[in-house]
Amino acid sequence: MWRLIRRTDPSRASVGIVDGTRGRRLAPRILVVTILLVALLHGANGVFVYHFYSTTAEREAEARDATATMLADQASHTLTTIDLALETVATKLENRIVAGPLNAGDQALIENESMRLPHVRDLLVLDRNGTVVLDSAHYPPAPRNLADRPLFKQLQATNLKRPFIGRPETGADGAPTFSMSRPILDHLDTRIGAVVAMVDLSQLTSPDSTTSVAKDFLIRADDQSILADNTRDASIDARAMVRALLTRPQLNAMTIRAIQGFPLEMVVTGIAPGESPAFRNFVAFDVMIIAVVTVVALWLAWRLTAEERARSTAENRLRDAIESTPGGFALYDADDRLVLCNRTYVGYYTPSVQPLVVPGARFETIIRLVAESGGWAEAIDEGSRTSLVARRVAAHREANAELVQRLTDGRWLLTRERRTADGGTACFYTDITRLKQQEEALRRSERLERQARETAERADRAKSSFLATMSHELRTPLNAVIGFSQIIEQGMFGPQPARYREYATLIRRSGEH
Repeated sequence: MWRLIRRTDPSRASVGIVDGTRGRRLAPRILVVTILLVALLHGANGVFVYHFYSTTAEREAEARDATATMLADQASHTLTTIDLALETVATKLENRIVAGPLNAGDQALIENESMRLPHVRDLLVLDRNGTVVLDSAHYPPAPRNLADRPLFKQLQATNLKRPFIGRPETGADGAPTFSMSRPILDHLDTRIGAVVAMVDLSQLTSPDSTTSVAKDFLIRADDQSILADNTRDASIDARAMVRALLTRPQLNAMTIRAIQGFPLEMVVTGIAPGESPAFRNFVAFDVMIIAVVTVVALWLAWRLTAEERARSTAENRLRDAIESTPGGFALYDADDRLVLCNRTYVGYYTPSVQPLVVPGARFETIIRLVAESGGWAEAIDEGSRTSLVARRVAAHREANAELVQRLTDGRWLLTRERRTADGGTACFYTDITRLKQQEEALRRSERLERQARETAERADRAKSSFLATMSHELRTPLNAVIGFSQIIEQGMFGPQPARYREYATLIRRSGEH
């Protein structure tokens, strides 16, 4: 960890103390990295969502194309069947219209044909003037003339022997219908009538909406008119919807297939891939998951940032406390590699060794370098250096003793080492030079005091000896003086004058004193 730290203060780097700005730099880095990772996650999720959208669009386009093809085939088959029925009726009634009025047999013919055609709502036979002469729904037909209707006017414009698709109309129930007719021609190809089928193709079979993206389909003529549609919402205008589909293809989906054999197109409309229930459900679930992941990631980043700042504050306080201790402090890990120390600890080593006292340095290596550089006063030769290094390393490994060492510069160090819970070693170094100097001064004072005491004792003994000698030398004559003075004072050898006795008393008293 220490090797990866980028130091900006050389003075701190030389003493193995963590740079105080590291915590302040690391906390915002955690948040920035988290934001970048979240952004990367959102980008990857966006790519995944786009891939899912593209896959959904392809799948829906394939389903819509298949639906359009199937509906176009159905419409072609249905219209071909209706055209064959119209051709059959026109052929059978060609001579009947010329010969005279149509009867019940002719009515049965168109009724039978109408019953075989489920998409034909009404089958009519018109004469050359547009009068209804047969109606599959009523017999006899209600008297009416369709000469003013658009379908008859369109019929008058052509006598070709092909089916004619009329313009769209609205039935009595509001459903869109269109006319499909064939002219009845005589042998001179003169139009003498027409067979008209009112067709409603809004009930063509389409796949289930749960398995297909086809929403609606339209049958469009070559003049862009809508002949039939199966729009589910009656309030929607089919023509307006087609215009919207053609002008806004990016918001909707539409497939166009030609109806084979007829000048018509099958237009299948659907919903855009982004509006499909499957895609919306996926996006809703994905947004929920991404939102939860984002919130959790940002919350964790905020928590880690707060914890890192708190840890950085604690480390700074610990660093300041270690640096402020009056003695040297060093911490070694279980492998005897330096973890941290203060400048006081480094200052105890020789200048050549100080740059090497950095986190990661082994204790034994540092001690050997100190011994080789002459850092200890006891290391005077190779043998003493080897012995000193061995004792110091052994004491460091035991970490339960107190060592006093003298440096070459005259300083004295007291070293105390203790084991930590993780197997490391905490080293405490105290400069006891002043204490050693006081101890030396005290010893010197005691030595001088002892010498003075011995001198006094010798003098006392000399005095006592002198006094004893002098007492012996003085007592012998004084005893004689005192004795003779007493004899004179008492007049033991006869009376003496008073003056002599007085002098004898003074001599005795002086001798006794």
